[in-house]
Amino acid sequence: MEHGLLYGDRLLFFASRDAVLRFLDEPARYDDADLACDGRCAVSRIEGERDAPGIAETAVLHGGLRYLFASAFERSLFLQNPARYDGRGAEAVAPHPPTAARREPAPNATLKNPWRLPAGQGPGSSRATPEKEKFVLAAAPVMAGYCPVTIRRDGVWVRGRYDHRVELGEHLLLVAGPAERALFEADPAAYIPACLGDCPVTLVTRRERVRGSVFHALEYRGRLFLFADAQARAEFKASPDVYALADVAADGNCVVTQFDEQRAVPGLLHATAWHDGLLYRFAGDEQKRKFLAAPERYAAAVQPAADAGHQQPAVAQ
Repeated sequence: MEHGLLYGDRLLFFASRDAVLRFLDEPARYDDADLACDGRCAVSRIEGERDAPGIAETAVLHGGLRYLFASAFERSLFLQNPARYDGRGAEAVAPHPPTAARREPAPNATLKNPWRLPAGQGPGSSRATPEKEKFVLAAAPVMAGYCPVTIRRDGVWVRGRYDHRVELGEHLLLVAGPAERALFEADPAAYIPACLGDCPVTLVTRRERVRGSVFHALEYRGRLFLFADAQARAEFKASPDVYALADVAADGNCVVTQFDEQRAVPGLLHATAWHDGLLYRFAGDEQKRKFLAAPERYAAAVQPAADAGHQQPAVAQ
């Protein structure tokens, strides 16, 4: 999950940073590495004995490969009995003739995302510096590109789109569409995963930011946490109060009442705001409005729980 980028609307993962740079040099060479039957319709070849190009909108992932079909009808036949068409059945799909043309990208296809390096900066170029390689890796989206809004709102993991991206400093989040982006921008704190998708366990125990995996996710008190591995997830479940406030300012207390009235008041779970990498909780909506009107005034004197001795206050419901 560490080495990823977007090409068109697809999220691709690589074994190493060198592999990412090789792809960026020749994307058309590798983009369809998982395309079955060279993009031709396997169902048409079995049922109609004809060679028909597949349509991108009909794509189905099966057995690690991407199948395209001539229409929605052929797609439905494939889903009813994939073994008949994927080469495992009695009537296996024969390899595509070597003379057939491979599906090529559109003439104006471009890498519409921030992972692309300028011409001449590929792995074989002297301009491919370690700093540029670091940029490619750092640009990978939070939560592997899944939309945080659909996860919170619908409980569904949907791939976000780069053209509906949201940038938070050096972090990039992808949302599913304009409606989801509007919801996110109206209340980012409601949707941003804890620690911006980094593992809270490694952040607390080692003071290191390690990217969490979508395969090791957990919801706790209305927030989504991602962990570096299964062991970190198990440690969190065993002692959630040790890690749950790793990126929460003032140990979860309301910074407005703390600053204005010198009182420690637990913040509410639903009255929150996101500012400069930290989640702030407030005693109520009035305190939240005051914070948003002058965030620097209140944020200057606080720090996250990960740096403050892990004192965990009671949380108001």
